Amino acid sequence: MEPDARLSAPPELPGYDILQRLGTGGTSTVWLARQISLDRVVAIKILSPRLLADRSARDQFKEEARAAAKISNSSIVSVLDFGEHDGWLFYVMEYVEGTNLSDWIHQNQRMAHGQVLKLAEIIATALDIIWREASLIHCDIKPGNILIGKDGAIKITDLGLARVVGPTSPHSISENIEGTPSYIAPEQIEGREPDCRCDIYSLGLTLYHVLTGNPPFEGRSLEDILDAQQSDYLPDPCELVPRLPVSYGWLLAKMTAKDPAKRQQSWTEVLKDIHQIKAGRSPLPPYPGDDESTILLNPRHRPSARASTLNLSIAGKKVITVSAAQSPLVSKPKRVSASAASSSRGGCLRFFLFLLFLGAVGAGIWYFAFREHPERVEQLKAIFRGAPVTPAVTPAQKAQPVEAEAPPAEPGTTEAEPPAEPEPASARTGTITPGAWNHPGFIQAATLFNDTLTAYQQHVQSPDPADSALPGLIADAQYAAVLFEILRIDAPPDVPVTLYANQCYRLGNDLRLARMTPENKKKYYTLAPKQRHPDLAPYPTPDYDPADPFAQRHAQYGYAWDTLPSPTDRPETGEFIMLLSAIAKPSADTRLQVGQYLHGPLRTFMSLADACKILRVTPEARIPIEGAPFPYGGFFQQTCVAGRLGAIGPGQPTYPYLRLITDSEDGLIAVQLFDEKPSPPLQSSPFSFSHASQIMDFVTGRVLPDKGDIRAFHNTLRGEGTLRIDSEVADFSNEANPVPLFRSVLLLPEPIANNLLYHLLGGT
Repeated sequence: MEPDARLSAPPELPGYDILQRLGTGGTSTVWLARQISLDRVVAIKILSPRLLADRSARDQFKEEARAAAKISNSSIVSVLDFGEHDGWLFYVMEYVEGTNLSDWIHQNQRMAHGQVLKLAEIIATALDIIWREASLIHCDIKPGNILIGKDGAIKITDLGLARVVGPTSPHSISENIEGTPSYIAPEQIEGREPDCRCDIYSLGLTLYHVLTGNPPFEGRSLEDILDAQQSDYLPDPCELVPRLPVSYGWLLAKMTAKDPAKRQQSWTEVLKDIHQIKAGRSPLPPYPGDDESTILLNPRHRPSARASTLNLSIAGKKVITVSAAQSPLVSKPKRVSASAASSSRGGCLRFFLFLLFLGAVGAGIWYFAFREHPERVEQLKAIFRGAPVTPAVTPAQKAQPVEAEAPPAEPGTTEAEPPAEPEPASARTGTITPGAWNHPGFIQAATLFNDTLTAYQQHVQSPDPADSALPGLIADAQYAAVLFEILRIDAPPDVPVTLYANQCYRLGNDLRLARMTPENKKKYYTLAPKQRHPDLAPYPTPDYDPADPFAQRHAQYGYAWDTLPSPTDRPETGEFIMLLSAIAKPSADTRLQVGQYLHGPLRTFMSLADACKILRVTPEARIPIEGAPFPYGGFFQQTCVAGRLGAIGPGQPTYPYLRLITDSEDGLIAVQLFDEKPSPPLQSSPFSFSHASQIMDFVTGRVLPDKGDIRAFHNTLRGEGTLRIDSEVADFSNEANPVPLFRSVLLLPEPIANNLLYHLLGGT
């Protein structure tokens, strides 16, 4: 039989019934079969008939089978048997029912970054074991070689190029990398001795593909891809994926450094970086420099090489001094093809010009910063003497009148002129120096905030609600807030990261207000005559006696509470107003009973850390809630496994997950139980579900999908000081047997519900 015919025809192997072909590659074909003796389904990999006469190919195929058979790991596809029959060379593997990562990406575009991190941890752990125990490297890590079982298990397959570290294979480059040029390490292309760092590089590009949905160097020829792996770059994943933490960018940049010496040197180091990100921290240094990695991070995501003072402000200009090695103000060009050597004469000239530049900068600073401000000179002298620095008060500040709050508008005066809008807090001045922290993520967040603030201040000079740059600036302010939230766990005590995050929320909300037309502003300030407060809290928090069982305390909703208008353009706004109106009354009073039971042992104003101890989980980075009723930057959430607190009452389903909802000072003020994959039957009557409701989850702001016959039902209940909103969503495509898709129970103290309703009615 001719080789082509043998390649397409099912083989006849003793002890196996061949069922169907699963796939064909350049060197082998994989068949689905039933092992007769044990009555189980297996996969059989057969060497291509074209290579049967190639002794080196046969030896490599046998070595692959032997290497895989030595591995005992739940994340590596097991080899069960090896044999040769009627000219066929084959080995038998366990069959994983499901799909591979490549097909999964094709169907789903990309994977959420939290899932990608779990995937990376599983694969890195498996490759770490085979590297440490057998000195084995895979050499062909790519999405197609990562299987996803129907049970969710992740397994690595196809050790076709795997080898124990030693001499390189005699195959040519094109033969060795056939089918995988998009993921191969530069040193493999150059024919250098491979080690585990090759797999680290390939996994880095695989994770890039999964995170962004973009295959590395897509659409290029084989030669162009090989050249690109050695000299070209891929776009920053933090720019392609909305709200992707910069720590993921650093992880991929380290894994895909073009020089293997710049990567993690072992899988243990990769796992340490993964665990850092899981804990809300950045990967461990050192980091690859500009143009040293295939993943080219945006300059604003990178630390730079000169000392400077970062301007970080919103309520006023907040100055943060950063160490010399981490300033972001100067960055290298994006691509450097070669480093040119400078002559001594050119170096002297540049040094002389640099001195002139420093002199000009110094003269400018003296003229504009100190010439008319002797109090600043005294402050500078105090700093050099090591004496305490007292904030100076300028004559202009002494003469500045104190702003008095305008009284609330009387009811029924909707046609009157609105109160004068105060100056945006983001544009005010004043300086503090809270400390220094040379952390790349911190510097990225500060730089992004500074740039956004500068753009906003320029917008204030010539306001235009239709300015096309405003949506992008809002996104940048939100992203900076996310970065600060991630850094809160690691921040030194003298770096007020929480304050900076709240300032980002304030800037974002000021930018939102900047998009309002004068007519909308007039309507908003007339119907909701709330005054801007200079502090982040809606009211100064009075001291209270913890021993007093009737003590009340103000919930702190941040700057958003009394500045951001209600989102009247979102569908859930009206729906939430209707639901809340049945159980709450609008009120601006944010006082709340301390220690009121919310659910089980969880009480109001319990710290997030204490609530996490009860649930036996680790506090993570705060995530601002973006559902319509919750003012952005005023409420935060952390999701965890509900465990024993998943039960809501007798005869009701158990919920697997629980959301802790806190105010801006991490005080617990609400709880939500939810189930993303509820089991049938429906908990509510099918006749209760309606097409009129478009909201799935009020906390996250998720709406019902457009496809299928999806309906929702929401029910409100009143308890002793606590209000409850039950939600259930189901697919009625099969009217006789509807399938539940989502369930939740939202538990709100009555004052919180009153505050939310007040906020929602403020702009309608």
